[in-house]
Amino acid sequence: MHVDVVTAAELRENGLRSSRRTKLVCTIGPRTCGLDDLEALAAGGMNVARLNMCHGTREWHRTVIERVRWLNEVKGFAVSIMMDTEGSEVHMGDLGGLTSAKAEDGDILTFSVRAFDSHRPECTISVNYDGFAEDVKVGNELLVDGGMVRFEVIDKIGPDVKCRCTDSGLLLPCANLTFRRNGSLVQARNAMLPTISSKDWLDIDFGISEGVDFIAVSFVKSAEVIKQLKSYIAA
Repeated sequence: MHVDVVTAAELRENGLRSSRRTKLVCTIGPRTCGLDDLEALAAGGMNVARLNMCHGTREWHRTVIERVRWLNEVKGFAVSIMMDTEGSEVHMGDLGGLTSAKAEDGDILTFSVRAFDSHRPECTISVNYDGFAEDVKVGNELLVDGGMVRFEVIDKIGPDVKCRCTDSGLLLPCANLTFRRNGSLVQARNAMLPTISSKDWLDIDFGISEGVDFIAVSFVKSAEVIKQLKSYIAA
């Protein structure tokens, strides 16, 4: 029986009855994309390298794919590659070139749907959903990445939504945004957007051309989405 180097080591250590059955999926980012870092993850038991298409360029993702394949072919690992689409959700934009920014309790930030051609005002974060300012109301709680950072909406001025940080944390580019009203999650109108966006289809084409092992789809609303994707891949 042929097994990869990690499974072989686990079998030597534990035998068949106690070998690990849980699979480990690791999201690869800037701090873990180096060849040595990927090898350390693989040696530690990574089964699947997840590529989050919300972040990074396709060229960057291609480099990670090539490195994982090299580790499999040369070092004897068996790490699969999963591409996770961005999906149609409300996102923050970039942070003016910063990889992250800290929001402290009491900080006032403006979330805006305006397109900034050149200089963006200080303490302003762009939002990718045009209906954001219309959907959100003063007093709502704005959650970044599911609550990693929290804000209270304190004012709305046209396309701008002013918020006060109530729970500090790290802001990351393209972070997911949701909001709550009276303790309940508010379903924004972007729920009517297609599950697979035009960008997602381009990313899927990229994943197919690179031969990734898995394609994960974000925010699936019905089985028809999966059927459509399976037909597209098979065509």
